[in-house]
Amino acid sequence: SVSMSVSVSVCVCVTGDSAGGNLVCHLLHELLKQENEKSVDGAAGEILFPHAVLCISPWLDVTAGIDTWENRVKAIERERERDIHMLSLSQTTAPLSAVLFASSPAFKCSDYITPELVHRFSGISNEATHQEGQANFRLEATRAFSRKWPPTLVTLGGSEVLREDGRQLVRQLRALSCSSVELLEEPLAVHDWILFPLFDSKRREASRGLDRVAAFFVESLCH
Repeated sequence: SVSMSVSVSVCVCVTGDSAGGNLVCHLLHELLKQENEKSVDGAAGEILFPHAVLCISPWLDVTAGIDTWENRVKAIERERERDIHMLSLSQTTAPLSAVLFASSPAFKCSDYITPELVHRFSGISNEATHQEGQANFRLEATRAFSRKWPPTLVTLGGSEVLREDGRQLVRQLRALSCSSVELLEEPLAVHDWILFPLFDSKRREASRGLDRVAAFFVESLCH
């Protein structure tokens, strides 16, 4: 129904953040499957596809237990400790401000989306779908689709508990030979960081990220 309501002459880009990124991926996957079925059956009519896709901190695995999320936080914190160690070893060349910042609590995993919160949302999602695991998204990477997945930009925060979901999506799209897939990962940022330009007046990550998003849409629509 989404495809039927779009005019051939209109350029469409779809965007989703967090669970919305999951929905966007399900939508695109379903359109690809329908296109394949039409090709096999010889059915008439064209399925219209978005010209570009933006997934912001996508949440693909909505059924993982709280242990999974807690282990991901620990893994991120281990990375931070390693980075602190590497900066300490290079104090002679690294700026003092960088060394001090890496040693501060702010450098550790501090995503506002905690394992407990993700676990609570998982319960809501599974209850809504009436079947555990139905809402999880995983590409059928071995399936031969008649059309390529549209150009896609995935944004992630290096400190967010859902980081691995976005990385997994990028790996799956590249395995599927996506026409274009780009990962924009801000090392110290949190979940949905790109949506908060008013809160990063000093570092300006979100503003720069939004500039990249705008450029990505322009590039995708001009091809």
